[in-house]
Amino acid sequence: MKKNILLFFILCVSLTAFKGMQDTLFVRPATWPVPQYDFSKNPLTIEKIELGRALFYDPILSRNNMISCASCHSPFTAFAHVDHALSHGVDNRIGTRNAPALMNLAWHESFMWDGAINHLDMQPLAPIHNKDEMDEDVSNVAVKLQQSKIYPVLFYKAFGDSMITGEHELKAISQFMLTVISANSKYDRVQRKEEEFTSQEQNGYRLFQQNCSSCHKEPLFTNLQFENNGLPVDTF
Repeated sequence: MKKNILLFFILCVSLTAFKGMQDTLFVRPATWPVPQYDFSKNPLTIEKIELGRALFYDPILSRNNMISCASCHSPFTAFAHVDHALSHGVDNRIGTRNAPALMNLAWHESFMWDGAINHLDMQPLAPIHNKDEMDEDVSNVAVKLQQSKIYPVLFYKAFGDSMITGEHELKAISQFMLTVISANSKYDRVQRKEEEFTSQEQNGYRLFQQNCSSCHKEPLFTNLQFENNGLPVDTF
């Protein structure tokens, strides 16, 4: 019974987390901590976000033009990959990990399951260069984008320069990922005093606070740290 009640609470947090986009470019909820991302070095603009969105969904980032970021980070499943134990890449190659959900990334200091990347602007390099994922080089992606009919125009609108560079590719993708914020679930609305939990949800919330919140700290539901969960060491 306790397991069902806890699951009910968790679902009420997640099911509506990705409905709609913010009307403004980036909104920090009043009760949330200050983001770690330095926006002064990559100021958000509508043009850069839209360019980043186009790149995120475009398989041109991969060697065979078949795999996009969204191939593994599906917007229908919280920008995660839930239908395969391990994510698939070019030529149907199988990677060594499952693609994690992408949300609230402005508050993170490290990325990837092992924290190998320490800056969001650099994170796309890992899947683009990985031979089992996109198996491409960011400089060659720039060549392909430069040869397209639409991307030189989009890069000019975003950066004031139609000459496409790897730096601008990465910064645009980063800008789109920064807008993926989960802050309007029922949990969030309850915290804002806009709604109330049902009795079942309230029981689930109480169990969550007692048993889960030491690692899954509110309001981000993570302590942004690596924890020992008892599983064997990942050798990859």
